[in-house]
Order: sequence, then C-alpha cells, then structure tokens
Amino acid sequence: SRLVLSSNTLHIVCSVVNVGWSIYYKEDGIHIDPDNFAVIKLALNIMVSFSDSSDEIKCDMAKDENFLKTLTKILKTCYNSDNRKLEQGSNENILIFHSLIILYNISRVDENMKRLHSLNNVTIIALYLDTVYRFVALSYLANIINEDECEYLQGRDHAVDTIRFLSDLLCGAIRHPLHQCTDDCNITWSAKECARLIRVLARNEKSKTLLVEMGCLPHLVELARCGTVEEQMEAVGAIWALAFDKENQRIMLEDKTMNIVNMLLDLAKCLDIVRKAAEGTLWTLRNQLKHMAEYKDLDLVRRVRDYNDQEQQNPRKSDARRKKGHVMISYNRNHREVVKWIRDELEANGYPVWMDIGNMGGSTSQTMAEAIESSHVFLFCCSQGYKNSNNCRQEADYASSLGERLHMIPLLMEEGYKADGWLGFYVGREYFYDFSGKYPREHKLQELLLKLNKCYQKQFENITGRDLSALITMRME
Repeated sequence: SRLVLSSNTLHIVCSVVNVGWSIYYKEDGIHIDPDNFAVIKLALNIMVSFSDSSDEIKCDMAKDENFLKTLTKILKTCYNSDNRKLEQGSNENILIFHSLIILYNISRVDENMKRLHSLNNVTIIALYLDTVYRFVALSYLANIINEDECEYLQGRDHAVDTIRFLSDLLCGAIRHPLHQCTDDCNITWSAKECARLIRVLARNEKSKTLLVEMGCLPHLVELARCGTVEEQMEAVGAIWALAFDKENQRIMLEDKTMNIVNMLLDLAKCLDIVRKAAEGTLWTLRNQLKHMAEYKDLDLVRRVRDYNDQEQQNPRKSDARRKKGHVMISYNRNHREVVKWIRDELEANGYPVWMDIGNMGGSTSQTMAEAIESSHVFLFCCSQGYKNSNNCRQEADYASSLGERLHMIPLLMEEGYKADGWLGFYVGREYFYDFSGKYPREHKLQELLLKLNKCYQKQFENITGRDLSALITMRME
C-alpha cells in the first residue's frame, strides 16, 4: 500500500476512469468504443483490487471526489428498470459490477462515510436492491445510511426480500465447509461478512425488528456457537445490537429453542475478545433477566437488584456521594487523543476524571456500571463512530437510566455531525460543546468548565473574570 500511495498511482488510475467515462458517455447516450471501453474496464479492475486492500488506500481513494462522482454517474446511467436481471457480460453489467464493488469496499471504513454520504447516491443505489446486485447494494447502503434513510429498507418488497436473502445466505454459509456462500452475481461472501452486515444494519433503530422478523437471529446464535473467534465476535456483536430493541429482547428470552442466555454465559467465560461482547449483551438484557426465576442468581442480576435497593433505601446518601463523584468521559477510540487532552485539562482544574484509556470496551460491564454510578457528570463524545458502537451505547443507556441524578453533557467530536437515532434522543436540545476542531478547543474548554462549575455548584471558582467575559462575548457572537 505504501508504494501505491507514494507513487500517486491511485489517482492516476482514478483519472483514467474519469476521463474514459466522459468520452464513453455522451448526453445522447452511451457510445461504445471497444478500445476505450477496454481501458475503462482495466482501470476499474485495478481500482477493485486497490479498494480491497488496506484501509489507508480506501481512505485515500475516498478523497478523490471526482472519482466517486464518476462511479455514481455510471450507476445512475446504466440502471435499466426494464431489465432487472441485467444481461450478463454486457458493457453496462461490467461497469455496474465494478462501480458497486468499489463503492462498497470504500464504505467499509467509517471515516469515509461522510464523503460517501455527500454524494447523495442512496436513492440511486437503492434501485439495485431489485436486481442481481441486490446484496452488494444492500451492503453499501448498510454502511452509509442514517436513520431517516432506513425507509429504503422498510415497506418495500424488494428491500425486505433482500434482507430475507441475507438471512438465507448466512444460513447457507454456516452449513458450507468453508463457511462461505455466493450471491446472485456469483460474489463470494463469508459467514463473517454476512454477520457483519447484520450488525451494521442493526445500528439503525428501524432495522432491528425487521432483521429479527426476517429470521436472522437463529443463524447468528448458531454462528456464535460454532464459528471461529472472528465469526463469533461478529455474530455476538450483531446479537448485542439487536438486543437494544425491547421487542427483540422479549423474543430472545422467550424463544427457548435458541437458548441465547446460556450461549452468552458460556462465551462470557472465555478469555478472548468475544467475552466482552457477550458480557455487554447480557448487561443489555439485565432488566428482562431479573424477572426470570432461572436467572435471579446471576451476578449481574443480583448487582442490579442490590443497587436499586440501595438507592431506594437511602436516596439522600446516594445523592450526596454522587455530588462528590468524578467526571466520566464516554468516547469512541477514534477521538482518544482529543479526549485525553480534555481529561488532562479537567484534572488540572481540579476535577477527578474517569475514562477507559487502555482499550475502549476493555472494562467489564460491572466496572463500567460502577464508574457511571460513582460519577456526578457524564460527558459523552458524539460522533458517527460513537453512535455505531455497542459499547458506547451501553454506557450512554446506563447513564440515562440513572435519571436526573447524573448530569449528561454532550461533546461534539466530528465537525458537521448531526446525531440521530438513540444518540439523537440523548442529545435532544442540549447545548453541546464543540471539540470537533471547528473552534479553538481552549475556548470550548472554558465553556465546559463553566458548565461543570454549575454542576458541582462551585460558582465559577476555576474561571477568571477575563475568561468569563470572553465566554459571554463568544456566546453573543
């Protein structure tokens, strides 16, 4: 990848595609020049290989706006509503196939989502949910759509059929000796990739119930039991994402044939990364488990019960303890350096801070719960990565469950990001503190210190008159 990036080869090939398409396509239609088409085909083949390599190359490719626009133009021009099966081997078929694969590969890196979303090509790609390219189209859409755009996967027969097809593909992959399957256009997908797609789709609230309705859950449970560690990680991650929906929780616990809880308990005893996801899923199910006699003696169920009893018996003592508590920072690893700077500045101003710095999600659910319960302020760092993370949602959900006793303060970490779904609900109309880089972070820190002083009732002890005057001026501007 270093050779490709340092030699500018990537952008040269992008330019070949851009120029070639401008010659190949005219306003009065597509003009087939065999020699020219051969060059475009070769260039697209090279770009497919590049896009299937390192994340660094995917990110560099996403920076070429003209190339991304050319791929979108190809897909818009070549779609034919009268020929949903699309003639195999045709020039249009080749262009569509390569363009979709490249866009999908680029979309697998979260950092590219904003650039891809700015293409406004969701409606164009959604057309292909009714073609032989439905699975790769679904895979691309899953990576970039937001909550509002989930309508393209809801209430449309071909979109629902594609998700049912996803469930069937996962089932087939599990039964294949190599844990793989092929879609309508003979692209090979692994069981891990199918489980990942379900997990990514489940990041949006409206997709959670549909995925369960289409039969994905039993196949995920089976993969979690029989798969490799990587396959188990994706399967349990998908189950965890689905478990944030209350109706899905009911189905998970009432369907005894899947025996999900015992499967999660077994995986929670492992020493690998799957354990953390299994623990997180069990924690998400805790409020349902506490009403089930067979699980009343689980450690997490007892802990929830004991904490609730303590809060009810002596609320004043608990409230007094919390007011002396620390500031907890909940964040996604993509913004660790900025968060560490915020932590250091808060500590320098006298605030005790708790944050998981070694490995995001590395702490157990119990440690996470104790950290939140012992905090007086909960800072949650809003970004697309934060919204997409099961760990981050777990933390924010639990903080919210403690009610007004805990001050939840949103920090914006990604310029232009607008929270939606569950994160949008928590942000609501709250004033967020912008550490995305749009403004000098020192100024935003002073605003945050002012807010923390109010929360801790210190009456601005840590803010000088000059700083306070500057704050007032900035707000007026």
